[in-house]
This record gives sequence, structure tokens and C-alpha cells, in this order.
Amino acid sequence: MTMKMAFPPVDLSHTVARLGPVAQIAWVVDDLHAAIEPWIALGVGPFFVFQHLKVNGLYYGKAVEIDMSAALGYWGEVQIELIVQHNAADSIYSTWRDSGQKGPNHILLAAADFAAAQAALTAAGGVIAQEATIPGMAQLNYFDMGPSRPYIEIGQAFPGMIREIGRMRDETNLYDGTRPVREINLTQFQG
Repeated sequence: MTMKMAFPPVDLSHTVARLGPVAQIAWVVDDLHAAIEPWIALGVGPFFVFQHLKVNGLYYGKAVEIDMSAALGYWGEVQIELIVQHNAADSIYSTWRDSGQKGPNHILLAAADFAAAQAALTAAGGVIAQEATIPGMAQLNYFDMGPSRPYIEIGQAFPGMIREIGRMRDETNLYDGTRPVREINLTQFQG
């Protein structure tokens, strides 16, 4: 017997899903290399690892400095991000992990207009949980859309990061299974 669920119609013209395509899905993990392994087994890769990124910003209005590492890989057009936070600063990563949340931590939307996306997320009931600047790389805002939901991320990549994303995509298109994990030198983004 099939159970039918009734949902009211939704005005899709003003939903978060209409802001832009999903560009990234991110998970907070305990061990970066262990978390990369199952993705590699699925054929996703290579993964580009950024060690000890210094992220400055605000967490619900309170100044924070986060020490984190991230691994980025592509499955088609969608970037898979795996994150480990190394310090105890409050953030969308540490509070997610410490509260026992499971599943994706955040979803990055490729919104063409940062200000319009920010206004639309706020109108949809979102609250800025974290504002972050990764020096030389990007300005990012993460919206809390309610309990048990992943945060929605919008951002603006700086020129050095735009070039790096292009290089990662090029390497992904040529990926033959060798060197599935590649370390990124962060000095290229400084100054």
C-alpha cells in the first residue's frame, strides 16, 4: 500500500532553491583523510587539500578566528567539501559537530548576485550564522535556515581563488586515478 502525503503548493519564484545551482555540498568530519577515502572509492577526485586555513569572521555577531583544513573534490559540477576544525572557536563547524548533527553541514549556492541572494535568504527566514573571510581566497556568508537543516552558503571568490578553482576543475577533467589527494600551497593566496 502506497501512502500519499499531502503538501500545500509552494510559490517557487521566491524559494532558496531558485537563487542558483548547488555548487558545493560540505560535511564536517573528524579525520580528513579517512573522510576522503570513500569518495575516492566512488571515483570522485582528485581531492585538493588546504591545510590550516585561517578564517576570520563573525559567528552570530561574535568575532572568531577559525583554524580549519578542507579537502575539495568534484563530482561532475558539484564540489564536495570535507572540513576539519582544529581549534575550539565557536563556528558553524564546531557547533554542528559538537551537537551531534549528521549529514551535510552546508550547501553553497552559485548565486550570481551576492547582495540579492543575501536579501532573498533573509526574506526566507534565514539568519546570518557566520560571516567569514579567508584571506586572499573568499568572502563567505552562511545562513541558518532553521533547526536540522544545513546552512546555506553564498560567497564571493577573490581572483586567486577563482584561478585555483579553474585549475582544480582542469585537473579533475584529466584525473586518471593517480595522485587522488593533492596538497595546495597556501602562500599563493597571501599578499
